[in-house]
Order: sequence, then C-alpha cells, then structure tokens
Amino acid sequence: MRAVAAVRAGRDRREVAELLGVTVESVTDWWAAWQAGGREASVCKTRGRRVGEHQVLDPDRQQCPDRP
Repeated sequence: MRAVAAVRAGRDRREVAELLGVTVESVTDWWAAWQAGGREASVCKTRGRRVGEHQVLDPDRQQCPDRP
C-alpha cells in the first residue's frame, strides 16, 4: 500500500493525502489499520449486502429477466 509506505518513509500524512488525492482521514485510517495488524488488517474486505439479502424482485422475476 503506497500510503503506508510513504508514511513509513517519513512523509507527513497531509503530504501523502495530497499526493494520492485522498483525504487525510483516509491516510490516518490506513495507517491505524497497518499499525493494528499489518498488511492483513489493511487489505480491503468484502462490502455490501450478503447474497440473497434484501432482494427487490421475487424469485420468479429473478430467474426470467425478459419479463416486463
């Protein structure tokens, strides 16, 4: 992760945020995750709803997309 590498190299978080085009809060969050658990803690996790949760269409319409 480039942000963590830059902070480890001694760059200021504001400078890193500006360089990467992100907020200082993002850099701070990434740095905190890195310090808490290294690379494993800082990789992206799956986001969003679980499969099958909060479906808008009923099961019949999910299987047949050509229906009006």
